[in-house]
Amino acid sequence: MNENQSIINLDSLLNLSAQLNGSFDCNSILKAAMLSLMGKLKIPFSQAFILKNDNVIEIHSGKKISRKFAEKLFPYLNNIQSCDIIEINNDANLSDSSNLDGKYHYIINLKNFEQNIGLILLGEKIDKSILSEEEKYYAKIVAQITSIALSNAINFQNIENHLREIEWRNLLFQNLLNISNDFLSFGSEENIIKTFSLNLMGQLKLNHYALFLKSKSSFAQIINKFNFDFQDKLINEFAYNFDETASKIQSHYTEVNYIFPLYYQSELRGVLLLGDKMNSNEFSNEDFLFTEMLSNTFITALENYRLMQEEIKKQEIERDLALAKGIQERLLPKSFPQKRDWDFYGVMKPSQMVGGDYFDYIELNENEILVIVADVSGKGIAASLLMANLQASLHSFSLLNLNVNDIVKNINQLLYQNTAEDKFITLFIGKLNCNAATLSYINAGHNPPILISGNNVIELSKGCLPLGIEKEINEIEIGNVTFHNGDILAIYTDGIVEATNSQKIEYGKEKLIENLFRFINSSIKEMSEKILIDLFKFINGDMTESNEMVFKDDITLNIIKRK
Repeated sequence: MNENQSIINLDSLLNLSAQLNGSFDCNSILKAAMLSLMGKLKIPFSQAFILKNDNVIEIHSGKKISRKFAEKLFPYLNNIQSCDIIEINNDANLSDSSNLDGKYHYIINLKNFEQNIGLILLGEKIDKSILSEEEKYYAKIVAQITSIALSNAINFQNIENHLREIEWRNLLFQNLLNISNDFLSFGSEENIIKTFSLNLMGQLKLNHYALFLKSKSSFAQIINKFNFDFQDKLINEFAYNFDETASKIQSHYTEVNYIFPLYYQSELRGVLLLGDKMNSNEFSNEDFLFTEMLSNTFITALENYRLMQEEIKKQEIERDLALAKGIQERLLPKSFPQKRDWDFYGVMKPSQMVGGDYFDYIELNENEILVIVADVSGKGIAASLLMANLQASLHSFSLLNLNVNDIVKNINQLLYQNTAEDKFITLFIGKLNCNAATLSYINAGHNPPILISGNNVIELSKGCLPLGIEKEINEIEIGNVTFHNGDILAIYTDGIVEATNSQKIEYGKEKLIENLFRFINSSIKEMSEKILIDLFKFINGDMTESNEMVFKDDITLNIIKRK
């Protein structure tokens, strides 16, 4: 090149920019940038590091420095302006530059929007001369082009990874829906266990695993694919202390890598022990999530099946009623969330002819709770079985961290595909953020819950059609409300407001609101009890001699209060 000829060539820079921005591979982008710099500046070697998701990744084409030293450079470069070139020997602020002596003479900072992306180290020029101002300017232009290309590539890869994760979760969800449908269609415990086993082995590619299920006070071995037998005494200790027993087993049987508890209604009903994979790969987070969700669906299906079989054995006259009541009662939470500044309570009074009322509080994390009240059309065993399926699905979907919109759509799809045309569910579901005191909700054809805020009455009616009527729900309106201190939310089923007295007069929503204000200074448990007593007196004129409240329809009342 002629000495007076400029190294900055617009066409060359445009070609370089097109090359770098046309690639979404960070390694290729940095290597191309390094080759351009070495060629134009006549520097025989260079090295680069990229900062990706807080990890330092090395790319080199010459003398090597340690990654640990590169990690120390990034905090120093935080105070350097975008894409500056630093002469190592002339920068007194560069600490511990002895690692670079004799190897590299320049550092090029790669930044985009003042955020560190990477750095390029350049060695000494072949003729031992220092870089001219024009050469430095060229290096800065290349650094700016490289920074933009790297930023685009990282963003593209992040989006691609996110889309892959969404696709995986969708496939997982669809797979679990199919498995759940399989569980529901099987008429024997053996087939439920066999389906669970096949799906577990197929998804995780397991070499060894074992399944134990609780029967009364002991655990029975159902499946054992390990090459040894487990001590019954040690396995039965799970009934007393799961964590301690799990540690003992993993110490005694080194082939057992992971142990999963199988809970149903907060009670340990089984234990799953996993060994190694066929391909010897490590278990991923996706493997753990799949195992947890599959196990939850399996144990729920198994327990529901067992409950159903137990009830079927009763007398022929009582079979339908007893079975339906047993399933319905087991769907309800055994306790209520304990949160600072909040009170939760719920009560469900089944009718003589069991229907399909259901409520639940599902704690997603320390801060968020799913609040659910539902009512299935019809009565008897069919309604309660449908509600059992709803409960199992809601608990499975809660593990996926879905928003209320996606939960409603997926539940609707499941119901539409697996229920008769005359069956549907009205549902109120809300995600309560306890710290922010906000509720995001959908009302799917349910009686609008009543929010008492000061002297104001707000009805939560935004939502969509009841679930199971249409194949897809296209229009869903999500409601949002904020709780203030002292606010009360009452969620109820139609058994309260549609209850009639001897003159066929309905209890009505207005009387319910009147009683909410009337008992507002009581605890929410006392408030619920007083409202139900008032309802019973309205229907019957007075309490019965036994003081046992029996209603013609299911009665459900949930109350949430922000203190």
